Amino acid sequence: MTTGMMYDVIVIGAGMAGLKAAFDARAAGLSTVIVEARDRVGGRIHTVREAGIAVERGAELIHSRAAETWALAREMRLETHRMSDAHIRTPQGALRDEAHFEGEFDEALLDVQPSADESVEAYLARVGLRRGAYPMTMRLLEMDYERLDRVGALEVFEQLRAQRAAGEAYGENDYRVIGGYDQLLTPLVRDAIVHYNQPVTAVECSPHGVRVTTQTDAVYAARAVIVTLPIGVLKAGHVRFTPDLPAETNDAIARLGVTDALKLHLTFAQPVLPRAVDVIVDERGTPPIWWNASAETPGFTGETVVGWATGNYARRLIALGEEQGIALGVRSLRAALDRPDLTPIHARMTHWNDDLYTLGAYSYAPPHGENAFAALAQPIAGTVFFAGEATDALWHSTVHGAYRSGARAAKAVTTALGKRG
Repeated sequence: MTTGMMYDVIVIGAGMAGLKAAFDARAAGLSTVIVEARDRVGGRIHTVREAGIAVERGAELIHSRAAETWALAREMRLETHRMSDAHIRTPQGALRDEAHFEGEFDEALLDVQPSADESVEAYLARVGLRRGAYPMTMRLLEMDYERLDRVGALEVFEQLRAQRAAGEAYGENDYRVIGGYDQLLTPLVRDAIVHYNQPVTAVECSPHGVRVTTQTDAVYAARAVIVTLPIGVLKAGHVRFTPDLPAETNDAIARLGVTDALKLHLTFAQPVLPRAVDVIVDERGTPPIWWNASAETPGFTGETVVGWATGNYARRLIALGEEQGIALGVRSLRAALDRPDLTPIHARMTHWNDDLYTLGAYSYAPPHGENAFAALAQPIAGTVFFAGEATDALWHSTVHGAYRSGARAAKAVTTALGKRG
């Protein structure tokens, strides 16, 4: 079954990257359709509203004051809440604010160039830092991202340098969107043509353009396609490309890693975190990071606390399953706060590993993988363009990285079709 219309551009995926790409393509005068596997927009942005608050099953924070997505927040006149500095449980049991640890990170480390084959762990060993003596920034990075022996040092230190250039430290300026992160999508969805419940199975290219086929046997035709599939889906090979993707593209997909990430949402009848504290870090616990996910929510007198786990922390919880994972999380929060009486009135565990349309959280580059982001972003024959967080070399793994990639892909496709038009 064909849709009967020849578009200028088909966008696969209605996450942040796809919505931004389609928005900019429409603004350039290109007829555009978004083909989305789910029955909603947002992708890994998934806000649900329950118990009087907005609960973020996916992305939750605007990272840094320089994120491009602030333009959407300003357009929507959204209120945000800056997360206070983390309070960290020391090995001796004391709860100290993060400022106590700032001097542990030697900024001179950023001036020592990692080699392409080094993991962060190997790099730190080369500069004389062994496990057990890592600066707090590196320990937070591992708790917040992925195991340091898996992640390439070049990738990580480029991001740290970029943050330093912007006058920010790692994790220093994180903001929650009061009322729901999905509000950022509203300006991009206006006037968008989105066909829901259409998982793509095939992309066929020819001198005449591109044909996209879905599981419902719907066939879309266009002059070009922007693919915003998550890196986990690309790695799984669920979409058949004809002709095959170039070796450079397949190599980039193979080289990139997929972070395991998980959230525990625990709702309490009364506030449980210390007054004016938004974030608690306790390396002994699983999850090791907790934050206030309901601060400044109008009319809400309880408190929802999110436990954040990545890497081995997340894999342990996923292996336990929801019931046992929540039980471990509650025990960990009790220990972090020294509150053995804490009992949530509602609890939920969410992750993206078994979601067929995501298959993991977000991308990272292992050693020798730092060029894969840029390689995946390269257009193919002026017809196939890629976007998504895994195509942004600097801000991959973030929503604003996805937003940037959608703008880049739309500009590239507009230039290509203009030349061919």
